[in-house]
Amino acid sequence: MVTRRGEAVVRLVPVKDRRAAAKEQLARLSTCALVGDVVSPVETDWNAAQ
Repeated sequence: MVTRRGEAVVRLVPVKDRRAAAKEQLARLSTCALVGDVVSPVETDWNAAQ
């Protein structure tokens, strides 16, 4: 904490590695998300035109 005349001015925090943070978030999401094949065609018919 950096103060000026006894009043807090700035709080110093360590630099956060964005790549590591993204990997950690993906690891947390993979525990509850359903991960499957998103490239293959779907076998069922859709009624999107109705």
